Amino acid sequence: MIPESFQLGYDIRSSPDELKERWTPDRRREYLLIPGITYPLSVDHYVWPCVAPSPDHPLELWTRLAQAEQSTPAGGVIILIEILTPACAEYWRRNLEGWMEMEAESSVDKEFLGYDVADRDFVSGLSNRGLGSDEDARTTFASKLNSYGLFDDANFANQLAEYSNPRAPGHEPFCVYALYQVRHRLSGSS
Repeated sequence: MIPESFQLGYDIRSSPDELKERWTPDRRREYLLIPGITYPLSVDHYVWPCVAPSPDHPLELWTRLAQAEQSTPAGGVIILIEILTPACAEYWRRNLEGWMEMEAESSVDKEFLGYDVADRDFVSGLSNRGLGSDEDARTTFASKLNSYGLFDDANFANQLAEYSNPRAPGHEPFCVYALYQVRHRLSGSS
């Protein structure tokens, strides 16, 4: 069952082409379940760098697409981040009260990239915790990942979150995040 999502905001990330140089073969073997992934994408800024953080939001996310578009450098990619894990969504609802004036979802044309698993500080349990050397994780989860190293199915992402919680003291709870690339604002939207 996929829980109801909660939009955290927009983020501006580097072009995926820039990731090729950041991800050396050794880093890929250590951190990725599938070292051959060309563009490992993630909610984690260490995995997929943010190039224009919002100065006005506790998570450095943008709540208005127009502001994110104006702040996006050439080659930058705007993504929408949603959280699916109920306990994590409730945590952010409480802690971001007053910050969450997100635009209506229907006004944004977006492409689903996949589900990431990360802690509440956006440290990815999928691509920033050394799972590349975890044979149990590789056997169980690698075949479930898409070409970006993310899950297409939230149920498998939930399973990895449950798998990761006892293996990373101080990072639990791991949460499931949906990532979307924003293509453009639909006509008639402000």
